[in-house]
Amino acid sequence: MHKNLLGMIAAMAVLSVGVEATHADFIFDPQGDAVAVFGKPGPLLDIDTVALVYDANFLYFEVTFFTPIQPASSGAPNALFGLIDLDVDQSSGSGVPPIQNMWSPPFESLKLGVDFLITLFDLPNPGQVAVVDAADMSVVATVPVEFGPFSIWGAVPLGVISLPALGGKEDGIVDYTATIGSFLQPTDAGDYAGTSVLIPAPGSIVFIGIAGMVGPRRRRRR
Repeated sequence: MHKNLLGMIAAMAVLSVGVEATHADFIFDPQGDAVAVFGKPGPLLDIDTVALVYDANFLYFEVTFFTPIQPASSGAPNALFGLIDLDVDQSSGSGVPPIQNMWSPPFESLKLGVDFLITLFDLPNPGQVAVVDAADMSVVATVPVEFGPFSIWGAVPLGVISLPALGGKEDGIVDYTATIGSFLQPTDAGDYAGTSVLIPAPGSIVFIGIAGMVGPRRRRRR
C-alpha cells in the first residue's frame, strides 16, 4: 500500500461521505484551529487530515498537516509529537478515554474506549514509532514510518492490535482520533472520531480506478 493511494482514498471519501458532527470515515480538520494549550511559544502544528484504511493484514495510517513537520529525533522546533488513539472494538465502555479529553476545552471530548496508541514521534529509534497497549502503556510493536514535509505514514500489522474478545485477531475496523503537538505542548486534536475503511480488493474496478488516478499528492494551501 503506497501512501499516495491512501491519500487518494481519503480525498475521494470527502466527496462521497457526508461528514457528521461527531463521526465520519476520516478526520478532516479545519485549518487554523491549532492552539498553544500550555501557552508556550513555538510553532502551532495544525492537523489537515487523519486517515486509516485496512486490508487483511495491515492497518495503514496517514496524518497530514497544514504546517510543516519534522521527526521528533530532529530536535527541531516543529518536531512532531503526538498519538493516534485506536478503539479496536468500537466500544466506549472498554479501554481508556482519548488523550485529548485531558485538555477539553480547547479540544473536543470524545466518547471512545482507547485500546491501543500509535505514537507519532520516532524516539528513541529514528524512522520507527511504537504501538502501545493503552491499558498498561507497554510497547507491543515498533513499526517503520515515512515522514514528509507535511505528513507521516506507516502500517501496523493487525495481529499486534488484537483483543481477546475479538478472537485473537483484529478485523481492521477501528474508531480513532489523534492528538498532536510539539515537544512543548499539544496543539491540535480531532474534532470527531474517524472509522477505518476497507481498501478495495486488488483487481477490482474500484481499486484499478483509484490506482490509475494516483499521482503526486496535491495539498490544500492557505
